Amino acid sequence: MPSMPPLPRRWPLLVLALSLLVFAAAAGHSIALPGLDYDELLFVNAATGGENSSFIYRRLFGVPVLLMNYIGALKAYLFAPIFALLGVSAATIRWPAIVISMASIVLTYALARLSLRPGAAATAAALVALDPVFVMLTKVDWGPIVLMMPLKLVALYCLYRALAGGSPALLWGTAAACALGVFDKLNFIWFVLALVPDDQPVILLGDDTVDGHPGRPRSGTATGSAALPCPADRTPVASRTTARTGPRPGLCPRR
Repeated sequence: MPSMPPLPRRWPLLVLALSLLVFAAAAGHSIALPGLDYDELLFVNAATGGENSSFIYRRLFGVPVLLMNYIGALKAYLFAPIFALLGVSAATIRWPAIVISMASIVLTYALARLSLRPGAAATAAALVALDPVFVMLTKVDWGPIVLMMPLKLVALYCLYRALAGGSPALLWGTAAACALGVFDKLNFIWFVLALVPDDQPVILLGDDTVDGHPGRPRSGTATGSAALPCPADRTPVASRTTARTGPRPGLCPRR
């Protein structure tokens, strides 16, 4: 029987698990309060069959595809089986949104872990989970934003893994997440437009001198592929070497 890893190596995962529990307890407390909001109800008609035209902007072969001219029916598709099984209520509208937001917290840890030690990554996830603004906005899905957040994180995670020498097939994950994000809500395209040009230098520039400092991670914005810096004692990984560009700095190795 395999032995359990020592506590110092497990505590970041314990912090992550505790953060998820605290988030679920805070967001799920008095689940019906405040009352259901316009933003979290606009998909319900489409999710329950779209018997009338309320919040259905466009149909394709009778199936709702746009709720508004800039909001797609992705959330309606995801919630349709839940409503079919459990009915429509504050609990069936909000608890799935809370679970999706918990997935966003886990993805935050996974994304941070690509460049940070487990403790720092767990701290980043805990800061997200314990942020009262995040708790409130995701519980009631004002925006709506609940689906947008995990899709952005998946897009970044797949892109960073691909740039660090992972399989190029991971870029399909980035493309799929971006496509679903734009379908969910058109303003997701702001993220896409920021992501593509900001990562072009990382793909095209191949020497190890970055920002004038050999071996230093490339600086970037929150959407750039080097937004998460390497600690001083961790050397950036030189990934995928080509005859034209030579080795290219990637993400930091995990520990």
